[in-house]
Amino acid sequence: MKLIIVRHGETDWNSLELCQGHANIPLNGAGLRQAEQVAQRFTSETIDLAFASDLERAVQTAQLILARHPNVPVEYTRQLRERDYGVYEGKTYSEFRRGIVESGIPSHLFQPERGESLVNVQRRALSFYDNLFLQYPSKTIMVVAHGGVIQSLLLGIDNESFDEETRKRYRHDNTGYSILTVGLSGEHDYEVFNCANHLKK
Repeated sequence: MKLIIVRHGETDWNSLELCQGHANIPLNGAGLRQAEQVAQRFTSETIDLAFASDLERAVQTAQLILARHPNVPVEYTRQLRERDYGVYEGKTYSEFRRGIVESGIPSHLFQPERGESLVNVQRRALSFYDNLFLQYPSKTIMVVAHGGVIQSLLLGIDNESFDEETRKRYRHDNTGYSILTVGLSGEHDYEVFNCANHLKK
């Protein structure tokens, strides 16, 4: 299986460093341009099928990419949504981090009221990945999702911990993409990791 994982383009809440989570925020002007640029990057790529989060920013990014691949089937799914930040949605990341510190709970286990922990997010992301591998072991699949979901998924695939320095290494830029080749035994190699070269042109 070849897996192309793309983070959505920028939103106003990204630029303001607000917790977005399940809030249905669309791409801003910069995000639309980023999505067009990553779409151009994948114009000649062979894609068998695609999956994307059902939140608007991911849907818009996927649609701009797949406009160049009109025959590729796509499924929009809640399973690829960003972390639910619960009561912190729309608040700054500084406020969210302060809440983690005040709780005394390790950051990956911290579950805000009406929200999810990173462990919760990783569990559903890995469930999605395992199903892909079982159903489409020989296909090229594009996944368009969110920074937290992508980070949690790749940490899980690589058996890495949630410590802060490691998580920083797995961060993806807006429309940054990673490409993995997954063997029939589940082993994998990265062709690229958080590539954003398309934004430098």
